[in-house]
Amino acid sequence: AIMRRAFVLLLLCFAVSAMALDNYTGRSGAPGRTTCASSCHGGAVTNTVEVTGFPTNYTPGAAYLLTIRKISGGTIVNFNASCRIGASGTTNAGAIAAGLSTSIYNVAGETNGVHFTSSNHDSGRFTWTAPAAGTGLVKLYAGALQTDIDGNNSTIVLTANEALALPGIAATPSP
Repeated sequence: AIMRRAFVLLLLCFAVSAMALDNYTGRSGAPGRTTCASSCHGGAVTNTVEVTGFPTNYTPGAAYLLTIRKISGGTIVNFNASCRIGASGTTNAGAIAAGLSTSIYNVAGETNGVHFTSSNHDSGRFTWTAPAAGTGLVKLYAGALQTDIDGNNSTIVLTANEALALPGIAATPSP
């Protein structure tokens, strides 16, 4: 009976671990992707998360330092973010590089995404390098889970238009 219980416990731990790994990445809310809120979490707790540093108008090829941080409520358990071309596109827009407390992920249907390297942070940073000239409208999608598995979720969608450079005048990145 002890061996059977140990086996069942080991099997349960393996199953939970295997399912949890997939849930930590690929949940930015970008077109074709869910968020933690739509897939398995969400509750009545009120929390607020924001992403800063994403420009309203981007300069092609410019790098922007983005910060995700809690405004109110508990720590951010995890977040997923990615940037796409167009109003509802599925193609990556530019490139994301890891920064403070973040790492890059690549999963089927969501490549070049970013999330926390470990759970429960008040903030994290990553760099987004804008795509090449001629790309046009891009959107940053971020889904965040705060507090615990029953915590509230934030879904953030930010839009940037390509800055048009005037002849003979170089465009400069917005702060």
